[in-house]
Formats: sequence, C-alpha cells, structure tokens
Amino acid sequence: MTASAIRERTIWFDFSLLCGTPTAPSDYLELSARFPRWVIHGVPRLRETDAETVRRFANVVDVLYDRGIPLTAVAEAPWEDVLVGLGNTPDFDRLVSRLSTLRRSA
Repeated sequence: MTASAIRERTIWFDFSLLCGTPTAPSDYLELSARFPRWVIHGVPRLRETDAETVRRFANVVDVLYDRGIPLTAVAEAPWEDVLVGLGNTPDFDRLVSRLSTLRRSA
C-alpha cells in the first residue's frame, strides 16, 4: 500500500489505493503505530464499491478508532450519501457510529 504523502507525522492515502487493494488489519495496525494522524481522500459513495472494499474501509476505521487516532476522511459526496444503501452490510451501525466521532469533510 502506497501513501499519497507523508508530512510530519500525518499520512495521506487515496481511498482506492488503501481500501481497493488487498490489505489486512495488521497492515493498518503497523502504520497506525508510526503515524498518529491519517487523511483518506477520495472516499466514494460506498454502495458503488464492492463488499471487500467496504470491509477494508471499516477495518481502517476500527483500527484508528481503537487507537484513538484522528482520521480526516474527504468524501466525493455528502456523508449521508456516501453511506446510503449499506444498511445490510455487516457491522454497518458500528461503522457509522465510529465515523461520526472522526473528522470528515465532503
């Protein structure tokens, strides 16, 4: 997984590179130990991605939430629209709850 940028102790990722390629929670854990601030840009409407991509995004959010690491997520649409249509996704309520505590912008 390739970061878009690293400045000071903040790491930036493009959503499609971070969540659209095979990764494991252990990858996020390793990076979260090194970078105390994260930015993910280009977050699409999640209903337009596949289930594995949504699962990886949820894993990133879980790792950062559990470690108390701030996340700035920059979406391509208003957040309500990013999350619409995912009601049947496993752990959807947890993802929404955790995202509500993190910084985000559209």
